Amino acid sequence: IKNYADNVVSVIRRFSDNLILVGNPSWDQTPNLVIGNEVDDPKHNVAYTFHYYANSHLIVTQGRRGLQAINAGLSLFVSEWGTGAASGGGVPNLERNDEWQDWVNENKLSSANWSASKINEGTAAFLSESTVDSLVYSEAGELVKKYLSTNPDSYTACAD
Repeated sequence: IKNYADNVVSVIRRFSDNLILVGNPSWDQTPNLVIGNEVDDPKHNVAYTFHYYANSHLIVTQGRRGLQAINAGLSLFVSEWGTGAASGGGVPNLERNDEWQDWVNENKLSSANWSASKINEGTAAFLSESTVDSLVYSEAGELVKKYLSTNPDSYTACAD
């Protein structure tokens, strides 16, 4: 992935200094494998992706790998997380979701939830009867909405 990412980053940097997300093997479960082999970015504005699904992944395994990367000075971005199983199936698990959200917050990570859709799976945010004018939240959607409502309304800028 590094060789590919180095090539892509060099092209992106010709046009933008925005944050670039770089993946890692095993469905973005192993950001620790990047340690000592980071992408070459002159802007130092790269974050490595991390994914979790509350009913499929454990903090003691996948979370530990993420912490290894963080402790090595790498930036992580949780570019995909879900309230159910990695397959999209199953029902949300409040206890495991709360544990993962605490982990994300404790490590001050940004994240993006999967899936803001009304497809027929346990992690979809909306029920099938939703329309553009009338959203009906699923159990997963209500849970995500609860987490998003606790986001801070201000931030402290990072030091250069």
